[in-house]
Amino acid sequence: YEIFMRQFIFHKVIDHNCFANQVIIATIGVLNWTVQDIKGIDIKTRKILISDIDRLYLQRKDGGRGIKSVESLFESRTLSIRQHLLRNKSRNAILTHISNKENNEIVRVGKKIVLKYEMVDNIEDAPKQMSKRYFVKQRKDLEKRYTEKVMHGYFKRKLESNEIIDLNSSLSRSIDKKVTSHFEGHLSAIHDQEISTKFLINKQDKDSNIAPRCNNKCRLCKVHVEDVNHIISSCSDMSARYYLPLRHDAVGKAVYKAHVCKNNPGVRFKSQEEPEYIYRSNEFEYWWNLSISTITKVPHNKPDLIIWDNNLNICRIVEFSCPSDINIEQKINEKMNNYAPLIRNMQIMYPKYKFVMVPIIVGALGYIPKSLKTNVKELGFNEVETRKLIRKLQNVSVIGTVKICKTFLKFYAGF
Repeated sequence: YEIFMRQFIFHKVIDHNCFANQVIIATIGVLNWTVQDIKGIDIKTRKILISDIDRLYLQRKDGGRGIKSVESLFESRTLSIRQHLLRNKSRNAILTHISNKENNEIVRVGKKIVLKYEMVDNIEDAPKQMSKRYFVKQRKDLEKRYTEKVMHGYFKRKLESNEIIDLNSSLSRSIDKKVTSHFEGHLSAIHDQEISTKFLINKQDKDSNIAPRCNNKCRLCKVHVEDVNHIISSCSDMSARYYLPLRHDAVGKAVYKAHVCKNNPGVRFKSQEEPEYIYRSNEFEYWWNLSISTITKVPHNKPDLIIWDNNLNICRIVEFSCPSDINIEQKINEKMNNYAPLIRNMQIMYPKYKFVMVPIIVGALGYIPKSLKTNVKELGFNEVETRKLIRKLQNVSVIGTVKICKTFLKFYAGF
């Protein structure tokens, strides 16, 4: 088992579930495993895949890392074997003999598991039904424990209570298997607020009753508290140098290139190619990051992207942003209010066109609002294209966030 775990390179979680676990599963009910032995295997696994214990075992669709605990597999298998013996022991002499022999082993351990999780113990239930009931109960307990954690469950708790967040689409990004376990582990550490921020170091020193090695102020701006939320979205000294090129512009370019390629199948962009300030193709005209001269002066006259549809006489003003996930609603309202004066002025200048404001907001950790799907469809994408583009925008955003955090932590912290 250990040899398998240490040889896996690309995605240790998926490889663990597919290969390493099978070595243990085949021996449950055959070898005399103790609970301490099984827990010891899980501890060794967690040392390789460093993460919050509960998040590590949560399903990927619930925002966890999706690893299958050896202890849970042991308990599930034990319950299934016990259920099979109790249900069928009266069928023949062999099963009766095995059931009597296992009364002080598998049957006893299985009963303890039933009492531990307060499960319904019905002898008539099929083994698979008992196993399924166990996994449902365990999943609920894991999710509850993780969400209730003050620091690790902060983002999950905040976002689940926000009605405008599309949780299903936001968490479906974590099902993507095209990232390495190293990247996924770093993103999980950011989400759990476990990276080495000055706030965390200061807090750990105070909790340990030792003199703090540093204050909790940001190593760059020296003003605000240096926590995860500040690093990924709020530091003024990081904005132009890192937030803009690594995340904001990357999301904008993905939408720009997708729209151009959709309406011009023959056009292909290089990966690092910068958009042209003005690009004309068929019935569309694209203005990228241009200042608009208006009749009356407006404070916000430089939208990220303007798409002119000369066929339908529609002008779409597209604004991109990758704020902290807990500030998504605030950012949407801010974009709509900021560009309302510009739209009024442009309606006077171009009376033939209908103007539409399209905010494309993706959280720094990949969470998205419910309105994003509608806004992407407003740009002319169908259902399948919308789903693919949103997934791409989420990946671009979280990749940018991980790069930003890694870069930030390399700056001198003063101790």
